Amino acid sequence: MPCVMNKAEKPTLRQKWRGFVEFLHRPKTRFDIRDRGRALVLFLLIVAGLMWVVEKITG
Repeated sequence: MPCVMNKAEKPTLRQKWRGFVEFLHRPKTRFDIRDRGRALVLFLLIVAGLMWVVEKITG
């Protein structure tokens, strides 16, 4: 029989999303800032690459 005292509600998807967004807004160390900068550059490169592919396909 499970112990009722330890029963806790699971976080909802909305709560998880809000926690994740809040985490992203507060970098903890300089390494987090550097990693986010790299992720932004990678994202921009992917977007530029996809735009180039679409132009080649349609043009």
